[in-house]
Amino acid sequence: MRWSISKKLDGVITDDPKRFLEVCDDWEQGRRKVDITWSQWMGILWINFMVLIFGAIFWWKSGVTQKRKVNRVREEMAFSGKQGREDH
Repeated sequence: MRWSISKKLDGVITDDPKRFLEVCDDWEQGRRKVDITWSQWMGILWINFMVLIFGAIFWWKSGVTQKRKVNRVREEMAFSGKQGREDH
């Protein structure tokens, strides 16, 4: 019954109309029970794990190396005595 209500179907075939009205009232009052299966939890954990792994790889490939390049350029400019961009 909850599935039918959540999918906004036009009708439900049931042999217990009182139970259906109770479920409808609970649904309208916001008392909705969400059932998450173990496979859904494993999918959520897998996605979070992949985000962590690929985020670390992205950070390592772009964040750390870019900071090193910027620091190297700043050090070279400091040793050469340049104070910034002199391309005018």
